[in-house]
Amino acid sequence: MSRKFIIGVNGGHKIGTWNIPRSVQSAVFHYAALSSREKISFIVSEYQQSTSVPNLMAYIKKNKKSIKKIIFISIFQLGIKKNEIYKTLKTLSPYECYFFIDGLNTRNFKIKFIKNYVNEAFKVKYYSSRKNHWNSKWII
Repeated sequence: MSRKFIIGVNGGHKIGTWNIPRSVQSAVFHYAALSSREKISFIVSEYQQSTSVPNLMAYIKKNKKSIKKIIFISIFQLGIKKNEIYKTLKTLSPYECYFFIDGLNTRNFKIKFIKNYVNEAFKVKYYSSRKNHWNSKWII
């Protein structure tokens, strides 16, 4: 029987509305794996400018049967647009995927639930804290 790999997908710093350094992402992968008494086999690094996970998709094409689990920081690593996320989710459906920040696992939740989660997340408005500059007269 061939060995099954647990893969972490390291994206750029900007994931959804979060800025997460790669070193922190790597620590999260190891924590997520250890919490389920597993070990990360390796980490796939995606390009800074990438809007999806092309390196992971290339690896999956070559090694379809050797993947046990894929750990992501967030579901928003799969794309910027909803359709892009849905398409990538469909491609990843044969594998167990864990989205750490979102608390979603494809083993526990059906794809329909995850799609509803994405729909609701796209409805939320995010306001950058950098745009809210404090005026000096408000500081006591």
